[in-house]
Amino acid sequence: MTHPNVQLAVAYYEALNHRDFDVYDRLLTDDVVLRAPGGVRVQGKQAAAAFDQIWTSAFSDFTIVGGVHVADDDHVDIGCGHAGSPSSRATR
Repeated sequence: MTHPNVQLAVAYYEALNHRDFDVYDRLLTDDVVLRAPGGVRVQGKQAAAAFDQIWTSAFSDFTIVGGVHVADDDHVDIGCGHAGSPSSRATR
């Protein structure tokens, strides 16, 4: 059986991939911590949403492709990649 935190992370990526921001907003909590390659660490719902908005703005067809899932009651690790083509809306 899949750990509930893995299910939560997968639902988050699905909401982001489908740009379903109503579901996205319900999944994130005020104390969420998002870590990404390069030492990126954002904390809080607004910070995580701002981080994700950078990607969805820069790549109009941006999607997360998940991989390995490891979870316990406090954390979930997902090895993932992304796909997408640069958008004409991309900014620095």
